[in-house]
Amino acid sequence: MGANTTIALEDSEIPGAWRISGEKWFCSVVDADLFAMTARPDGAPPGTKGLACFLVPRTIDGTSPNGFRVRRLKDKLGTRALASAEIDFEGALGWPIGALDEGFAIAVSELLNTSRWLNALGSTGIMNRTYLEASSFARHRRSFGVTIDTFDAVKEQLAVMRIEMAAAVASTMALTYLVGRIDEDSASDEEILLHRFLVNANKYVTSITASDVVHRGIEVLGGNGTIEDFSPLPRLYRDAIVFESWEGTHNVLCAQVRRDCARLGLLGVVETWIEHELALVANSFADDVERARSALHLLGPALNKTIDNSSESAALFRRQLTLLTRVIQATCLLRSASHPLSSDSDAAIASAFVGLHLSTGGFAEEPSWYGFVDRVLS
Repeated sequence: MGANTTIALEDSEIPGAWRISGEKWFCSVVDADLFAMTARPDGAPPGTKGLACFLVPRTIDGTSPNGFRVRRLKDKLGTRALASAEIDFEGALGWPIGALDEGFAIAVSELLNTSRWLNALGSTGIMNRTYLEASSFARHRRSFGVTIDTFDAVKEQLAVMRIEMAAAVASTMALTYLVGRIDEDSASDEEILLHRFLVNANKYVTSITASDVVHRGIEVLGGNGTIEDFSPLPRLYRDAIVFESWEGTHNVLCAQVRRDCARLGLLGVVETWIEHELALVANSFADDVERARSALHLLGPALNKTIDNSSESAALFRRQLTLLTRVIQATCLLRSASHPLSSDSDAAIASAFVGLHLSTGGFAEEPSWYGFVDRVLS
């Protein structure tokens, strides 16, 4: 973003308006009525410090484009319902969003963070639709005289899909709560810092998981899972891959979390929050809570060690951040399963998730795993 070459000149006739000129190589939704974009005001310094954030309407008079033309539409792998394009702006009228010298911060906090939260919501939707398609198919598809949902291998695939979907929903709802607190201006300093961590870490993990879940769903459908007019799974698979890169690739997001942890001390805030939430989990999940705490305590020193300036530590941090986010998801699932209105399936999902991601042994090879599979699907 710091290499932005789009410029903004103050309009001499319309108070408060600016004229935006330059190329935008990627406009996510070119048929939108409003564009939020960054540009460099005339005389502003280079890099991200010199960027301002502008709101540019599609039209001024309701008919003619507001000083821009579409160079070409992007031929994207997925999310094809959104017309993404390359645009050339030529004196388009725009109005600043906030102060001119706070454009980059506004773009990140108001635009990117909102998009990353919504990206995670979209990933949970992809997982949910995939599970519905795969489980419905498995209930009706017959092989060797029985429906395939009676085969252990298929049941395990469906169970893992449901477990991962529930975990993504749980962590994204925790993030949604923080978004609401911030919007209401009632969030504590710790909640603001926790949001800063989770909005990036959660987008990273849920988008990766969505692709895996759709892949599993396609496997359940077999050859039918690859047929475009048989089910939405091919489209969902393409969309999930786009979601992985949308609003920040995995390495970009992990690098941002790493910088924030070094600069703002986020790890301490996250660890304190996890411990607080685990303390509220019902006693019936004592073994799962102990596993989650053990994983957290093992991660702490390793994470702190990787928050330095060496390039080697960056790769290690990504792997450890993945596991820390899994601890967060486990915590959210256990808290939800502790609610008086939760079901046996909720409890099984929480315990199975802890076993799959936080166990030091081969949990999925233990006899108890197959009991969890039946309860998860009940």
